[in-house]
Amino acid sequence: MKIFSLLILLVLTIPLKSQYSDYGQLSTRIKKLGQNSTVAVSSLTKTFSGKEIFTVTVGKGEKENKPGIAVIGGINGASLASVELIMQMAEKLAVSNSLLLDEVTFYFIPNVSPDATEQYFAPVRYERTRNTFPYDEDKDGKTDEDGFDDLNKDGVISVMRVLDPDKGEYFVHPDNPDLMVKADITKGEKGQYLVLLEGTDNDKDGKINEDQPGGVNFNRNFTFNYPYFSEDAGINAISEPETRSVAKFLFDHWNIFAVLCIGKENNLSEFSDLAAELSDKKITAVVSDKDKPYYQQAVEAYKKLVHLGDSSKVTSKGGDILSWTYFHYGRFGFGTPGWNVVRDKNNRGSVDFDYLKYAASKGIMQQVVPWQKFDHPDFPGKTVEIGGIKPFVALNPPMKVIDSISGPHYEFMLQLARMHPSLKFSSVKVLRNSGDLYQVEAEITNTGSLPTMAYPAVHSKWVKMVRLDILTSKSQVISGGKKVFLFDRIDPGESQKVIWLVNGKGKVVLKAGSPQTGIVARDVELN
Repeated sequence: MKIFSLLILLVLTIPLKSQYSDYGQLSTRIKKLGQNSTVAVSSLTKTFSGKEIFTVTVGKGEKENKPGIAVIGGINGASLASVELIMQMAEKLAVSNSLLLDEVTFYFIPNVSPDATEQYFAPVRYERTRNTFPYDEDKDGKTDEDGFDDLNKDGVISVMRVLDPDKGEYFVHPDNPDLMVKADITKGEKGQYLVLLEGTDNDKDGKINEDQPGGVNFNRNFTFNYPYFSEDAGINAISEPETRSVAKFLFDHWNIFAVLCIGKENNLSEFSDLAAELSDKKITAVVSDKDKPYYQQAVEAYKKLVHLGDSSKVTSKGGDILSWTYFHYGRFGFGTPGWNVVRDKNNRGSVDFDYLKYAASKGIMQQVVPWQKFDHPDFPGKTVEIGGIKPFVALNPPMKVIDSISGPHYEFMLQLARMHPSLKFSSVKVLRNSGDLYQVEAEITNTGSLPTMAYPAVHSKWVKMVRLDILTSKSQVISGGKKVFLFDRIDPGESQKVIWLVNGKGKVVLKAGSPQTGIVARDVELN
């Protein structure tokens, strides 16, 4: 009985990191996926530290000649849960032999921030969102010289609070003494503490942790509403191999009609128009009214399958991939954190408070570092304590939680894939005029649930138009009508009609489609 009790105790105290895949384990899982007949694995690029960013393509036949959907994780480098969620979705699809693979191609990019997620497995753990490219954040001619320090030697970087009633902006959460909350001066609240992450002034410039290791956050480095001069955005948009390679991959795959992002931004549990504050008001920065019904359709589908604890929308702060997907890439972009907890009305704005309440209800133990005093060299004569919630825990729940939500997200991904634009010849008529002159009338209809392109793509050269053409034999001549007709956007249920005059008997072939719809063909006999 004592041995059994000891085993239970060991299970409860196993560090959370043992549940998620590190870079080596993830690479092995991805390469194993490539052994399936419907799967192709490739590497987009390598990060500064030499880690590969993999793509997993799942489909049948001519994969790039049918509508495609991209699913991207690791957008928030501190969220290993997003990586695991996508891996489980890809693994399920790879062995499913779903009939949907005959009509849609799936592109999974499980982890776009492998440098950041690997910090989860480092000897000293902290929530990292940046890659490892050296960056002079404080512009002093040196790089990465003032990062975090594990002062209490417990293997994690937690919160450091400094008692300072004059300058402090934070106070102890009244309902959870493990947490600090910012004082709301509009409500008459007064701070008592300075709050920092664990560290010292390594370079003696009067600042603490102002030049931490690495440089650029993947989700701050895209071109739309790029946050110039922000500390983690990079020297310019698309400056990093991670963002360049992902953008290039997406642009190279013309057939992609939608992108599903597992990250901070959320426009699935509640509709978000992705509105952004731009300095140039001439630039479109809100979802078009023409596209809102289709976003609402996706929201309703998501809410039926997935029930997030907090369903409130989270909009972008600039440079993010979700906004870029719609406004610059010209595709439908959908974003969700994948997992979160119910918000408590007494949380005082603290997401950590909500998580710790959830953890306590589920019996998840050891989620905080008890406050302990520390004699800090940079704050002589002041009371300094180290403690608070551990890094990563609020973003990365136990694996059984991921196992429970991967199924509903998998079903939503399939439902989103089924919404792809699709064309059919709704009508083909042949009328013989005099002699061997024939009038060929063809009508195509979008039978899918999405338009053939998102509205921002209407004036873009990076989304291909629907092409409708007629292929004749050498003995036939097109006497009237264009050989090729092009249409930019065809809404669901909308039709387009064309007419040709063809001189000469025999078979003609009508072809219609775009990379995002796939190609349909019809043989027509002129006799």
